[in-house]
Amino acid sequence: MTARKYLKSLLELFYPNLCLCCAQRSLSQGQSFCIPCLHQFPLTNHFEMDDNELVQRFLGRVKLEAGMALLYNYKSGLVSGMIHQLKYKRNKFVGSELGILIGDKLKEKDNFIMPDYILPVPIHPKRRKKRGYNQSEIIGQSISTILNIPMLTDVLFKKISTTTQTKKSRVDRMNNIFKSFSVKNTEQLTGKHILIVDDVMTTGATIEACAESLKDVVDLKISVVTLAIAKS
Repeated sequence: MTARKYLKSLLELFYPNLCLCCAQRSLSQGQSFCIPCLHQFPLTNHFEMDDNELVQRFLGRVKLEAGMALLYNYKSGLVSGMIHQLKYKRNKFVGSELGILIGDKLKEKDNFIMPDYILPVPIHPKRRKKRGYNQSEIIGQSISTILNIPMLTDVLFKKISTTTQTKKSRVDRMNNIFKSFSVKNTEQLTGKHILIVDDVMTTGATIEACAESLKDVVDLKISVVTLAIAKS
């Protein structure tokens, strides 16, 4: 059984055959999203275009080997709804399934150098305890399984519980999150290529802060993938 089929079988075991997006339409075995929802997915072109919007947003801030987001996240819409389900309604299956889609696209991406490790953006222990999980780990685990690349959760840590980033400007976000991350066990990253995984990129402040915390790792190459990228 392939990694993709294994993940799908696991999802179907614990979740009824309803669309993971609208949770209304019944699905055939093996499906996760209904056709009407799939047709409405605001997919980016990031996996087909190297110099894409996400990469451009990091110019002069973080040197990236590659950067991609799967979907555009408008202020309202089905992507926003799925992210809300993932982060606040304990619907981990949404993150797992969309992580599978990301993994599939990375496998098919031309000229993409596969990373040595996947690093999910961490959340503070208090938030993790309240939520029950880290949503970026849920996404990252599916990518890890599809690509057969280990995910490290013992390197990046959130040491300061920052206030919500919602509605903050880029400067305010950086002030809010700067130095809130710490790193451990970085010796294994020397000369390696990592893929940082996050749920949503708005200004990029969180990923920039993660990269800043890893700046002393020798010859470290960084790529980034997010479930969604903010779109006004």
